[in-house]
Amino acid sequence: MPLSDVDRQLVLIQAVGDIDPANGDPVSPTTQGVTGIVFANIGILWQKYASLGATNPDLRDLFVMRDAHDLVIGRLESLVDIATNNGQINLRLSQRARIHREQRDAISADIKAAVTFNAHNVTPQIGSIAISSPIAVPLPGDRPITSFYPDANDPTYLGSPYWRRRVNRP
Repeated sequence: MPLSDVDRQLVLIQAVGDIDPANGDPVSPTTQGVTGIVFANIGILWQKYASLGATNPDLRDLFVMRDAHDLVIGRLESLVDIATNNGQINLRLSQRARIHREQRDAISADIKAAVTFNAHNVTPQIGSIAISSPIAVPLPGDRPITSFYPDANDPTYLGSPYWRRRVNRP
């Protein structure tokens, strides 16, 4: 049984890790009354990559996760490290942003690998050439259209049996 869009979105939010936009504290998307920055924007991100949903839902999930990490990193970068003089309290909030950057880089590598894999696994289309009309026999007095430059579609260059290339001999 495939997952619904809402279930997929909740799984993605939990995989990325949602934060409170006001203070940067982690929040759960299933908690009542609390809306994290990723939860608030997951619908927009989901619609942004709607075209991938029909062809490759897993690739859509990767793109949404990457952009969700960007939202979290944007909020966490404003947080600073805190340390007291005697060294008893040492809070390194910049590590959270670094961890999300590393996860984002890993997802970007997965996206690149998936796109490359899909590009190399395109099956060639084999079929008969479309029927084209034959070259009509020229009427007496007809001449091929000439121009001031060589034309690749000129019948004299295509090997037409009716229009032969004339060679000027001295």
